[in-house]
Amino acid sequence: MPKPLKYIRIGFLQALGGLLLIWLVAGIRTVSKWAFHLELTDKEVLTIQFVSAFAGLALLGLIGWLRFFRVRGKLRSVEDQLSNALKPTWHFRDDFDFDKRLGLYRHKTKPDFFCASCTPKEILSPLKEMPNGWRCMIKECDKWHPNPDYKESPEPPPSRRGLGLTFEDLDL
Repeated sequence: MPKPLKYIRIGFLQALGGLLLIWLVAGIRTVSKWAFHLELTDKEVLTIQFVSAFAGLALLGLIGWLRFFRVRGKLRSVEDQLSNALKPTWHFRDDFDFDKRLGLYRHKTKPDFFCASCTPKEILSPLKEMPNGWRCMIKECDKWHPNPDYKESPEPPPSRRGLGLTFEDLDL
């Protein structure tokens, strides 16, 4: 039997038990009058019946109401668990932003750059920074990422020393 129907059945049985208890209390009064050979008037009998019926219905409604809220609370708990289970899970790349200009991943809390080849594979690979780019330090990758901002400095003019000339070779 499904659980909500089980709780409704239990609530109904409890309400029926409460109604029988009220009838028993009302019956005790009748039995005590009968034991002392006192008569019950029609008005007393009718009053006892109405009070018993009203109390039974009120008890049935109260127990049903309480059971309803209990089952509703459990259903909400299950709905919350289901919604938590269906939420998107955390991914490794959620902690990174891709820098399109450099072609590298930048961590949201760490200052380093991370390899564009390794990060999608969920491998944490900080890059070694060099003047003209970055090198991945993962042995299997070893990818080179050039720095687009790097400009080679012009070569200095060759020095006159070390050309292998002697004073004799010069016409002075």
